[in-house]
Amino acid sequence: MVDSMKKVASLGHDLTVEERNLLSVAYKNVIGARRASWRVLSSIEQKEAERGSDGDINKAALVKAYKGKVEHELDTVCAEILKIIKDSLLPHAETAESKVFYYKMGGARLFFFVQARKSLTMPSNDDAKNNRRLPPLLGRVQGWCVLPCGPGELSELTTHV
Repeated sequence: MVDSMKKVASLGHDLTVEERNLLSVAYKNVIGARRASWRVLSSIEQKEAERGSDGDINKAALVKAYKGKVEHELDTVCAEILKIIKDSLLPHAETAESKVFYYKMGGARLFFFVQARKSLTMPSNDDAKNNRRLPPLLGRVQGWCVLPCGPGELSELTTHV
């Protein structure tokens, strides 16, 4: 589905509402699967690191290596959709609704891209209960998801939406 929607997005015209939704769902599914894998691997890695090595086998190192492959896949998919949005979709967006959709989609994918960085993990439930904040960069990316444009562009977008 991603390959088909990538071709449609590269045709050089504004996408219809249905096409935009299909593109978003296609990438959401691909990225969501990798994010879920990344979270599980992070949990396993932490537990194995606490346990220590089992004789000759260092399970934490094996999990870390595999997690690195998943991070690379996540990076590749996120970079791909961000490039499509920047190079193909935004230049051909005819309506403010389209622009807002693409900015929001790009902001969300950028958030996922940044979330997978080794030093930037989402807080656990305990952190949320203690009102700890997200790391500063993640907070900024969340802001971009909500307001992806400068104040001058905002007036144009809000008047049409």
